Amino acid sequence: MKTHILIPTLVCILSLFLFIPHVVSYGESNQAELYSQQTFTKYQERVVYVYAEKVATGNKTKGIFFPVVDEFSQLNLLGTGLEFKDASEVAVYANIHGFITPYRFYKHQKTPGFLVGSLTLTITLLDGKLDNAYWADSCDECSLDRCVDEKNCGLTYDELSCTDKFTCNVMIYLAWVGTDANGQPCRSYSFTPQRFSRFSLVPAYKSAANITNEQFFSGRDATNAQQTSLFSLFQSLASMVKNFIGWNSE
Repeated sequence: MKTHILIPTLVCILSLFLFIPHVVSYGESNQAELYSQQTFTKYQERVVYVYAEKVATGNKTKGIFFPVVDEFSQLNLLGTGLEFKDASEVAVYANIHGFITPYRFYKHQKTPGFLVGSLTLTITLLDGKLDNAYWADSCDECSLDRCVDEKNCGLTYDELSCTDKFTCNVMIYLAWVGTDANGQPCRSYSFTPQRFSRFSLVPAYKSAANITNEQFFSGRDATNAQQTSLFSLFQSLASMVKNFIGWNSE
């Protein structure tokens, strides 16, 4: 190759290597700025996008939700139980004003026949700024053979009686901790099913997964629906526990 062709080619290649990191950094910076500029105040609505992705094909189902800050919420991707019944792996993640959570698996190929009945997502605020969002689940209540991706206890389709679009869906319990823009503490984390496992004979991952017939939030139509009796029971138990230990929520 002649010198007058070789030198411009090398310059172009070098420029690409120098340019690509800036592109990636710019995208990450934009996301960070997006959620860092948001202010979260108790009892105000915020937008949460939930994605369920079929890993083999990359096909995604998206739900748009409008939970209220520091209210314990149930986010449900209506119809995904049937949609993903034949999928071997389905990954779930959320986008909170540009903050992208890590993946959690609803189904994983290493635990065939099992699906995750519910996930728990906790949003941490620091003086009204989004500090973190993390999955608060584990396999402490189940055996390793039903531990999906070594992070969530799984259930079979028979155990959940998956028969229609209202059952076995990708479902997330959303809770809040930390302090809002006014310095008020967020306490809805005390309502999560895991907090009541010590008071129940039924493992939390089983009782939480059964709240499927009437949904608190539906991701496909983004409308509010009735709370189920079990969901209300979790709230009642939370109030009883808080009163017992001597502190009251606002």
